[in-house]
Amino acid sequence: MYEAIALSAQELVDGRPFTHPHYVQYDRRAICYMIKRLGSVVDVMAQLEAPTRLALVQQMEPDQREHRIILGPAWQVSHDSASRVFSVVGFFGQKRFDGDVGLIGERDRLLTQEMENHAGLISYSSLELTNGDYANCVLFVDEAAKDHWGASSLHFQTAIELSPLYYYSIRLYNGALTGNICHGPELQLTRAKYYDYSCQPAWRALRRLVDPASIYA
Repeated sequence: MYEAIALSAQELVDGRPFTHPHYVQYDRRAICYMIKRLGSVVDVMAQLEAPTRLALVQQMEPDQREHRIILGPAWQVSHDSASRVFSVVGFFGQKRFDGDVGLIGERDRLLTQEMENHAGLISYSSLELTNGDYANCVLFVDEAAKDHWGASSLHFQTAIELSPLYYYSIRLYNGALTGNICHGPELQLTRAKYYDYSCQPAWRALRRLVDPASIYA
């Protein structure tokens, strides 16, 4: 695999506006919003007499945008602990106008079914943005659980095979969430990865936002 181009904190890339540094804070706000909504769902689920191991919550935003929250096998960990550091992945894809919705929908269904196999998965959220694109936020108990998710052959095939067919470009974030998600957790994004599928091979870049070692030490 070829190396990604390293970008500095405020570096601009000609011809690739989706990499503009201002998206970091814009996307961070969207991720924080998804986590806030997730916290409300977890708080309700934790109060049930017999909470389920997995749960799908289909919500609509006040302006009728879709918001889907899937609680994974480890969702209760996020409610019980106030001092752990959880791993976060944020995904922002700029979809093609001619993308195969049926194909990506079927793969999404398979990935949802596979979530039971990821013991360290807390949640998977998908939020429709105001421009019609979608943002995803995936929360894990730790980095090892995130790596286990990334090692899934189904997840790998989806990223390699379908992403270029469905998206023009992608912003992918790694980060850390500290504290109980129901009571004001703190989100720190550690790096942003960029993928441009308008060229072959795809253009890739990495922007380091903070040293992960300072968080996961």
